[in-house]
Amino acid sequence: MQLNGGDPTDITCNANEAINISITEQNTARIIEKTLDGLPLSSDSFAAGGPGSTRSLIIALGFSGNQGNGQYDVTLTGSGPDVSFLPVTEPPAPKVRNVSYTISVA
Repeated sequence: MQLNGGDPTDITCNANEAINISITEQNTARIIEKTLDGLPLSSDSFAAGGPGSTRSLIIALGFSGNQGNGQYDVTLTGSGPDVSFLPVTEPPAPKVRNVSYTISVA
């Protein structure tokens, strides 16, 4: 896994590289939905895909039960050398943030 231009949401991977998702929450109830290429993703890992492919990962983060100071830390890891780390802070109402990742395969 390599971040393009240091952007944690723009990733290049090797063919069929295993990508792992780790999400931790602080000061909020855990409300998370994930989609991969428009379909629900129930697991915390997936394969990057075949050579020349591009995948779209969207992680929806809901914030609840706090006083405006909720945060999620979203980490994607593969076989390296980079790690995608993105802290996502609570927005104003409706208190939902969507994080969109583009995963290209070399």
